Amino acid sequence: MRVIAGSLILVALSSSALASDADKAYEFRQGYWQVVKHEFGDVMAAMIQKKRPMDQERFQAAAARLAVLAPLAKETTPVGSESDESRALPKIWSDADGYAEKLSAFEKNVAALNQAVASGDQGAIAPAFKNVAGACKACHKAYRAD
Repeated sequence: MRVIAGSLILVALSSSALASDADKAYEFRQGYWQVVKHEFGDVMAAMIQKKRPMDQERFQAAAARLAVLAPLAKETTPVGSESDESRALPKIWSDADGYAEKLSAFEKNVAALNQAVASGDQGAIAPAFKNVAGACKACHKAYRAD
């Protein structure tokens, strides 16, 4: 866990440098969202859907990692990072305020999920998880091509 936490800290510290280089921003964005997808979808959702054995410690680690990652989302779409290979719609850059609201909702909901998971309150985890999924879906619907 310490190695992974250290790696996430390095990503956090280097993300500004990566994202400021428009030539690397697309790769950074792709990598960032792959990690988010892995922790939320491949780990947490898979456990909830019983496609993967429930492992409370790993579930909690995934929630904690997402809480570290979520504030970095706004750094994944600097102006000039558009790409023909991306599913990100141009609306991300033309509706920066709306996109920022979606990212803020994602960050807020991830923090609440992490808090619910860390507390062990089983009654709070499912709704918090659904709120994160809803924030993801709302953003995809508005700012991502199918």
